[in-house]
Amino acid sequence: MGIAPPAATLADTPAVPALISWSEDNRPGAETELAAPGKFTTPVAVLSLAVLYFIAAKLGLLINIAPGFASPLWPAAGLALGALLSGGLRLWPGILIGYFLASPNLDMTADGIIIAFTSGAGSAIQALVGALLTRRLIDRQTLTIRDGEIPVFLFAGGVVATLIAPTIGVTTLFLSGEINGSEYFSQWLVRWVGDVLGVVFFAPITLLLWGSTSVSIKRALRISIPLLVTAALLLAGNMALLAVENGRYRAQSESRINALIDSTLVPVNEVLLTLDSASRFFSASESVSYDELSDYLRVLKTNPLVEAVQWLALDAPGSDSFSRRYALGENVIDLTDNPDMLSRAHSAGALNKTLIDAYARPDGATGLLALIPLYPDQGVFGGLLAAEINSERVKSLLNREIPGYDLTLQVTDARDIWVPLSGTDQKTQPQAHSWSHEVHTGDVRWRVNVRPQYRFGEGGTGLGANLYYALSLVAAMLVAQTVLSGVSRELAIARSEKSLRESRSRLAAILESPCDMILAVDNTLNVIACNRTFKQLIKGLTGCTPVSGSPLPTATDAKGRTFLDYLASNFRRAMAAESVTVSQPMDLAKENEGPVWIESTYSPVKDADGSIIGAVQILRDITDRKALEEQLSSQVEELERWRDATLGRENRVLELKQEINRLLEELGRPPRYHSATKDHRGA
Repeated sequence: MGIAPPAATLADTPAVPALISWSEDNRPGAETELAAPGKFTTPVAVLSLAVLYFIAAKLGLLINIAPGFASPLWPAAGLALGALLSGGLRLWPGILIGYFLASPNLDMTADGIIIAFTSGAGSAIQALVGALLTRRLIDRQTLTIRDGEIPVFLFAGGVVATLIAPTIGVTTLFLSGEINGSEYFSQWLVRWVGDVLGVVFFAPITLLLWGSTSVSIKRALRISIPLLVTAALLLAGNMALLAVENGRYRAQSESRINALIDSTLVPVNEVLLTLDSASRFFSASESVSYDELSDYLRVLKTNPLVEAVQWLALDAPGSDSFSRRYALGENVIDLTDNPDMLSRAHSAGALNKTLIDAYARPDGATGLLALIPLYPDQGVFGGLLAAEINSERVKSLLNREIPGYDLTLQVTDARDIWVPLSGTDQKTQPQAHSWSHEVHTGDVRWRVNVRPQYRFGEGGTGLGANLYYALSLVAAMLVAQTVLSGVSRELAIARSEKSLRESRSRLAAILESPCDMILAVDNTLNVIACNRTFKQLIKGLTGCTPVSGSPLPTATDAKGRTFLDYLASNFRRAMAAESVTVSQPMDLAKENEGPVWIESTYSPVKDADGSIIGAVQILRDITDRKALEEQLSSQVEELERWRDATLGRENRVLELKQEINRLLEELGRPPRYHSATKDHRGA
């Protein structure tokens, strides 16, 4: 009799039509999952971190802006902080080991070991301080930075904590003499900027990949790609900055260095000019004595660059022999082992050209020999003036006046064959250099090739570099804030949606668990939710199943219309802030079956502000209960009749017993039924 709803359990309960429809592509958690590294024991984790830090440090050194200088992007700083946040503070020895082995200053000297160890300790301390400052800002379930805490994380971990390692590292380099005072701030600035950018870009990626048991590929790409692209752009900007700073440095130093070269080579030019004037002195005189020549060249005797001056006279005009040699001082130029030089000198004399060539001195050193042709007899070659110039003193003078540069001194005469004076044997064009500066003296040209022993920021970085660093930090912070906020909001939405789905599943299970027919509608009487039993009832009345978000189906017969009108009127009463409970028979049964008794309860649904936003009704088939009530009522009436009949029969028996006792009393006998005596009844 009535409607028999099927039993429902959580296992076989279908999902209730949802207000938010999920597709297979946009459901949170529907992405492909990538297994992350499992948990390691402490020694294995420390060793793993040391290896990863070593690799990250070597990559950072590959992109340093000058050899031996700090990197403008130090990924190892972000790796260290992310590893300690996800793996625990106990992993700090891995940072020390990794930095120590990767340090460019590490060598077999005590200073190299001390610098590498101290700088590694600074990096480990920096990561520990950063982790202590920021670990409360991390969501331990997702290992991501909480949305509202991202600016605090970037400032505490990426700006404040990163002051430690650059300060310790650069101070160690300064105290060990690796850098001078003018380089301190620029070295510190580049290292600090590199550590900040490393933390900003690589700490979130390390957090995502290091400690999670599973990592969403899409989520990893959403974090990694924008951060890595921004890091690459900033790195390219640093390379451009290096070119700009090199140009600035060269523009500032080239004119100054050239002026120093000119002033340094003045004494050398004075030697050649004096010898050249002596040649003209010979040409203008009919004869020149040794004393006259010695007196004329007396200024050369006090020049520290001149080792010896000698007059090589021909034996006779047209002769190739220089047997007459007059030393104009204590030192003598020995050309015994240099016959080719005399031959070249004779050829140069015939052409009236000054000859400059390397000279092998008796002590094995290399000198510089200048040979000046003499014309005592109307243009006929009459001999040579030979002057030995101490090229080592020239180079020492240049290096003293222009420290901090690799200088290559070369000289050539009219033959245009460059003679290197830097200890090499080659007589070719100069090696790679930044620029060359030449000084001319007659046929002789002195060339100094300049290559700065340049380290970025020597003497301080320019205003443009400092502005670029500031803009780099701002851009990195903004990009990281935007990316991490987006991911954090996405995770929050995903968690909310997951919680909503779980709540809806629980609601569906609750709706399906009872045998009652449950329906919830909004203010416009559109269906919000209903259970399977109610759907079966409505389908039996209308032939259609209720759909969430739509009105109830329209009935085609009077019985269905009556029932739906009944529901609508009670819903309106409930939405007028009136709870309604009604029990009445309704003609909902099949043919040849009696009416169905329905007990219905209608209650308003309110939001957090107390406003009514809908109503819920619970229909319960109480036909069987009504039948049982009727059966119990008839049984009670029957019992009451039996009770009445039973009570009358007991009174008649009592009266008979009393009558017998009275007759026995008249006969003088004792009463037979004591229970019927007055005394017994009174007791």
